Order: sequence, then structure tokens, then C-alpha cells
Amino acid sequence: MKVPFARFAALIVFGLLMPACGSRAGGGPAESGGAAPSSSQASPPAPTGLTAAPGDRIVILSWNPVTGAGGYNVKRSAASGGPYAPVAVFFPDTLFIDSPLRNGAIYFYVVSAVNNVGEGPDSLEASATPGERRRQGSDHHDSDYHRGHGGGGESGAPD
Repeated sequence: MKVPFARFAALIVFGLLMPACGSRAGGGPAESGGAAPSSSQASPPAPTGLTAAPGDRIVILSWNPVTGAGGYNVKRSAASGGPYAPVAVFFPDTLFIDSPLRNGAIYFYVVSAVNNVGEGPDSLEASATPGERRRQGSDHHDSDYHRGHGGGGESGAPD
């Protein structure tokens, strides 16, 4: 898991340094007493289509891109509805892997889009529980799994 963590850490550093690079539209950012953005400038809308897929000690998040967004803030909570803590700031992609996580714990996520005006509203919430075994196909696969791992397995049923 060192490679994903290294990529994650590099993206966090990128996200923290990127806003310090200045505006691409010319001129500096407005001071706190400056003029309000024009009606053509607004923070981005909430991302749609947020999904959370569990894996072994990970949750894979994906969402639809937001036009005009420069990045996304990914936020996580242990309770539905928050409060949410940031896990990635100004993340540049629409696919994010949160790790390492505790298997069996449920995690709740929201994502917001960010542009040069500011942060938009949060997406709808998605949740996942890492370590879940997702049943795909017939019970034949599960029977083979239990036989190959000492019988009984997760169900506790004898062979």
C-alpha cells in the first residue's frame, strides 16, 4: 500500500500548493475588502453520482466531473450526516482511493468541487464498509472458498 499512499501524499501536497500559485486569469486574488465576483463567476455546483465501493481496508470513491472545477475536496465521517473531516483537499481526479481503513467499520463520504471562486456545496452522501465480501454469482464460489479455508468460514456452518 506504499505506492497508493505516496500518490495520495503527493496529491495532497499538490492540492495545498496549487492555490498558492496565483490566479490564471491575471491579477491577484481579491482581498477581503475587494469586489464580489461577477454573476458569471460562481463557485461550482455539487458533484453528482458519488459512489463508494468497499475493498480490503479501502474504499474506492468515484463521481461525475463538474464543469469548471479545478479540484475536489473529499470528506469522510464515521456518522451519517457528518461532521465530515477532509481526507483530500483540491484532489484533481474523480476517482479516489481512501486507505488504510479498518475493515468492518462504516465510512460516510461527501465530495465538493472547488474552483478559483471557492468551494461549492457537498454532494449527496455515499457510504461503504471495507472488508465486505461482495457475493457475485452462485454459492458455488463461496462453497469452494470455505472448503479451501478450513471449512465453516464466515458462516460457521460445518462442512
